[in-house]
Amino acid sequence: MSMRIPKPQATVGIAVFVTLVAFAVAAIADTLLVRLFAVVLGAVAAIVLVRSAGRRSTRAGAAGVFLVPVVMLGLGTTVVGALTDGSGTPSYQESADDTTARADLVEDPNARLRAAFDKADELVPGGSGHVQLIDLDEDSTRVVVLDPNTGQQVTANETSSGWSDPTRDSASDRNTFGRADTARLDLSSAQKKVGDAARRMKIDLSERNSSDGIEISQRYQDKKLIATFTVGGSEIEVDMAGGLPDTLDAGSFDTVVDSMTRVMTTNGLDPRKRTLSDADFKSSLETAYFPGAGSVGHYGGFVLSFDSGPVARIEVVPGAFPVVTSAESDSRPSSGAFALSAVTMKLLTTIRDDVVERFHAPAYDRQAVGFEIERERDDTLDEYVPLITLSVGPSSAEAQAVCNLRGVEVPKN
Repeated sequence: MSMRIPKPQATVGIAVFVTLVAFAVAAIADTLLVRLFAVVLGAVAAIVLVRSAGRRSTRAGAAGVFLVPVVMLGLGTTVVGALTDGSGTPSYQESADDTTARADLVEDPNARLRAAFDKADELVPGGSGHVQLIDLDEDSTRVVVLDPNTGQQVTANETSSGWSDPTRDSASDRNTFGRADTARLDLSSAQKKVGDAARRMKIDLSERNSSDGIEISQRYQDKKLIATFTVGGSEIEVDMAGGLPDTLDAGSFDTVVDSMTRVMTTNGLDPRKRTLSDADFKSSLETAYFPGAGSVGHYGGFVLSFDSGPVARIEVVPGAFPVVTSAESDSRPSSGAFALSAVTMKLLTTIRDDVVERFHAPAYDRQAVGFEIERERDDTLDEYVPLITLSVGPSSAEAQAVCNLRGVEVPKN
């Protein structure tokens, strides 16, 4: 059985269609190689098809020679424009290229770090093994070293005019790190990762902030050695292996349950067990309000508090490694303890949408959410029950509701 060959006119139509598809693929492809391949393949296929039609019909061949270029220059560019927001290149690429340079906080940061350790050895014999802080920004370097013989901290600053004379002060903090502790840290590579993370977190990179830079020190909460990148005024942490924390979405309402679940699981806790006493969350948006008194109200992110198990508290700020506080004893859960699995995204979204509708909250405040889940005594049941207090928008909006874990609104005591 022989294969049917399309009519010459149909072959020209196929050539036109192939051209459009090739342009569309080239417009949305992620890499230059794929774009070039799509264009070349489309052009070759169109030429072969038009020549095939021309061998069977002179009129169809002539039509193909005319139509394919017209489609490429006319309709094809329209398709590309629609797929790339009219920019002529993919819109995501324009956004990334536009902000890449602004995310580069320090030029040649690895060389700057080595020079800082060398300076530490000048300040104190063997000082590169007793560093307390290295701070790099666009125009200056600051090194703080602990002198183990005197208990003093020695500080020097470098600017365009060179290193300043060192100053000495009493050291209240005796925690230090050394050159060997940063051996695996590639600041240049980390800087690129931080730039990508900042864009994912929708941090404004359009202008450099005066606080932007890289600081290497031990966190006061848990003594973890961290390189803190301040970009666009916001902080993103990197560990000594150059890894970023899995908390970039911790300040987003849409992903808060997934983020909480991930953090619990990573720390060996079962989200299905009734071990939680409180759960606090505030969106990273400045307009969001936290209806409680916890520390989450300042930075955004979430805090999980447990009344049983090996962990007492987990605090998560977007872009930072979780701060985990161990429990003094592995006690049993008390009345009103709840499981994170009982707090679903569907439940929180239903409460949020009800608040938005009832208080006529504007659309731009739908993500500006803060909530507190805490135990309240229910006298009718003679026990404690978890209640969700959820706010939308700023505190001045007074858009708030209190519900139980079934989503039923209840009066708060």
